[in-house]
Amino acid sequence: HDEGAGWHMALTQQVFEALQQELGVSHELFASPLNCTLSSYCSLFQDTDLAFGSSGSFFQWSLVEGSYECNPPFEEGLMMKTVQRLIQSLEKATKNAKALSVALILPIWLGSPAMNAALSSSFCQGSLEIKGSNHCYLNGRQHYCKPNHLLLCQAEARGSLLIVLQNLSGAQRWPVTSETLTRLENAWCSSSKRRRVEAETQ
Repeated sequence: HDEGAGWHMALTQQVFEALQQELGVSHELFASPLNCTLSSYCSLFQDTDLAFGSSGSFFQWSLVEGSYECNPPFEEGLMMKTVQRLIQSLEKATKNAKALSVALILPIWLGSPAMNAALSSSFCQGSLEIKGSNHCYLNGRQHYCKPNHLLLCQAEARGSLLIVLQNLSGAQRWPVTSETLTRLENAWCSSSKRRRVEAETQ
């Protein structure tokens, strides 16, 4: 029954709240009715998920303007396809004078083409590494796991990378500063701290 649980891991509530406050995030580009945090989201199966509020697949959805969270499944081919479409959307938004911002989450994989393409893009306005004890995610089985297993902190994992991709209008509307990145990092820290406290009281 654990098969595929890793594909449904998600950012914690604290991190989403920080993304909303700092970057105005209002839509998830990769989610499902079982793991979405925001009411507005894209998911893979529009035919079944539409009744639960899904906007359909990210790859079929028109990304015109606004601020988004993008946490694709950690599979290199899919991540590269995602980064390419994000860059194309940012280029189009620039031509149309629309503000577009994406908080992209990828694994820290040495030599990853997708990670390197995002970091080297002219749209990259900042990045943040989450490693060690701060590396905390919402369990992919959050819809049926025990409450004390809701948060997974993976100190031994290679970590995750938050990359903020914005065109000029997006950067002006949702500026990324060192203070912004610090507050986002603190949100991850608060999630991992909560998990440690829960572990100590079990």
